[in-house]
Amino acid sequence: MPNIEDVHKLSCEAGTNPKDFWNMTLNENMLIIGQDRRRDRQQWNHTSTLMALYANSKSAKGKRFSPDDFNPYVFQDKKDAEPKTKEDVNKLINKYKTFNG
Repeated sequence: MPNIEDVHKLSCEAGTNPKDFWNMTLNENMLIIGQDRRRDRQQWNHTSTLMALYANSKSAKGKRFSPDDFNPYVFQDKKDAEPKTKEDVNKLINKYKTFNG
């Protein structure tokens, strides 16, 4: 769970007026942050498609590019999908052993 400073920063980066931030609920701020992230992802899908189109027009014969080659979200999604190390799993287990929720 992010702390209030992180939520404030992300909400303001998403376009919320810093004064309005304090008059909104946490849920409203999180919705604005989520909307901004979805918009950014959609814009990167568009941009990476144009980049692939241009790269394919200039590439050597036989070399083809995919929009995924230019999209930073695809790189992050692949990284997040990688198997975790034994140490990562043990840290997660220990974290939830002490969870009092």
